[in-house]
Amino acid sequence: MATARTRLAVLVIVLLLVAIGFFFQENRKRQQAPPPAPPVTAAKPQESGSANAPIKAVAFYPLNEGHKFIADYLLKFAEEHPDQIHVTVYDMQSPDGMKQWQSSGLTCAGVLVNGKTKHSVKRADGKTEEVDFVKRMGVNWQQEDFEALVKQLSSAESK
Repeated sequence: MATARTRLAVLVIVLLLVAIGFFFQENRKRQQAPPPAPPVTAAKPQESGSANAPIKAVAFYPLNEGHKFIADYLLKFAEEHPDQIHVTVYDMQSPDGMKQWQSSGLTCAGVLVNGKTKHSVKRADGKTEEVDFVKRMGVNWQQEDFEALVKQLSSAESK
């Protein structure tokens, strides 16, 4: 019986030593691994639409996986409506984008349309609502809000 206990104790000790060795080996690998690459940033602002368009939108977002769809939407919209709007998108993760964002007066990501984020937007149902184009599209403001504002500003411009 004593030999069975001795064998079990030796087996437990061997397993513990193997586990400890594995832990130290994995820890050493992590310490030697290079740090992850920083996210890719757009150093230069992206622009779309005509520079002569009466409506100017300037967007500030980190162009990461969670926000790039907003920039893509704005740029595509301006490409499809070049006579109405010109869009400039700054990547807040780039040094220039951060500098431009800091000088914009914004305290979070957002879109300045003709110099401001808050606009009274007339909805399709005829109701007017104050919309602030800050933070996330799809949560804090909608594509329909942006499109209605551009239509509204374009109508006012043509009068």
